[in-house]
Amino acid sequence: MENRNIIQSGRTELHGVINTLALAFQDDPAFAWILPDPDLRRARLPSIFNFLAREDIIAGSMLHSVNMEVATLWRAPGRHKDAPMGALRTSLTYLALLRTATARGDAVGKSMAAHHPAGRHHYLRFAGVSPQMQGKGWGGVAIRAGIERAEADGVPIYLETATQSNVGLYQRFGFNVTAQWDVPGGGPHFWAMMRA
Repeated sequence: MENRNIIQSGRTELHGVINTLALAFQDDPAFAWILPDPDLRRARLPSIFNFLAREDIIAGSMLHSVNMEVATLWRAPGRHKDAPMGALRTSLTYLALLRTATARGDAVGKSMAAHHPAGRHHYLRFAGVSPQMQGKGWGGVAIRAGIERAEADGVPIYLETATQSNVGLYQRFGFNVTAQWDVPGGGPHFWAMMRA
């Protein structure tokens, strides 16, 4: 019988979380726009998620299933923005990771930041299911675990997605669309969603 428990962890499970998210986001519209070449995207996503996951261990948390079928990265209430020195480090890291795609990555990041709401909330930055496990309910298991934590804290959850099929999934869990926008320069369409 498979273990459907969702656990919070630290650096010891970092490699598994990175691998799950890098595979899950290979066809994500935002990453596909930033890094159009699929081979380059496949090569760079592990390094990108390595950086993002290490940030979220500090400013939030990683939740995942025991065998890494699903992984999520969260920012804690009041921690969705990097401190000034952290923002500089982030910019330099993205420059090193994205190289010629840095301008597109910057456009996506600025667009997301411009639409991020004020107020205290949990921020679901990334949720991904390993490709061979998609369609088996793992996304819902992880979302419910995050909802339980947010309800215990008494604060809402915010997220954004560039994948239209995700909108209905999140709506089934009580999220409402609060904004939609297109990234300037021909970038992807985003839906912002909040669960009160």
